[in-house]
This record gives sequence, C-alpha cells and structure tokens, in this order.
Amino acid sequence: MKTQMNLKKYTLTHGNVYAHSSGGSVNLSNIHGNAEASSSGGGVTVTGECGYVKATSSGGPVKVDLGSISKELYLRSSGGGVDAIIRNGYKLGLNLDLSSDHVNIDLRNFSGKSEKNRVNGTMNGGGIPVYMHASGGNINVRFED
Repeated sequence: MKTQMNLKKYTLTHGNVYAHSSGGSVNLSNIHGNAEASSSGGGVTVTGECGYVKATSSGGPVKVDLGSISKELYLRSSGGGVDAIIRNGYKLGLNLDLSSDHVNIDLRNFSGKSEKNRVNGTMNGGGIPVYMHASGGNINVRFED
C-alpha cells in the first residue's frame, strides 16, 4: 500500500504566508515578507527575504536560507536539527537564544554565554530576536555575505 506525503509548497510569495501540515513537509521558497510554517509529520524549509520567520516541526528538521531578516527569527524542531543560513548576518544586531545537543555558530562581536549546547547573548550590541531550539539534533548557523 502506497502512502502519499502531504507537502505544502509555496513559491515567489510577497506578503504574509502561513502554512501548516500534519502529515508531511512544508517548503516555502523565495518568500518576500513574513512567514509562519509548521509540520508535525515532516520537515520545514524556508528561503527568501523575510522580516519575520517562525518555523516549527515535530517530525523533522527545520532549515532556513534567508537573504535578510529584520524583525524576528524563531526556529524549533523536536524531531530533528535546525540549520540556518543568514546572509549578512555578521552585520546584524542579534539577540541570540540557541539550545540543542550541540550548537555550531561562529560568533563575532558577541557578548554573553556560549557553551557546547547553549548560546545566550548578543551580537553587535543586540537587536533582532533569534530563538532556535532542537531537541532531536544539532543547531547549525552560518552567516554568509
């Protein structure tokens, strides 16, 4: 018996996007605006230039590749890891609250507490709230130009 995955996919969207799935993955591509995505049976992927992103999954990883972020970034996975690429992230003022089995992040101009499984503090004096939590994997954050 074949089971079909429930995949929600949105591409080239301007404005606010909300997507939810109880049986499969959610993929939001080329988003320009605010995005909320959640899945209880698969992973969540968000790419684009967003002011605000909230992505959660209880059954897979959460992955984002953001050209910009200006308001808030909230990523949580209880069934996998969290992977985030933030363009020009070294130039942003960030309030970091990251926790998992292992947090991988290159911190610059950082003030606060950094441990193997927890980072709590600010980069560049603080500003944009960034919350990431993974109970089923690692957190990997990369800042790229």
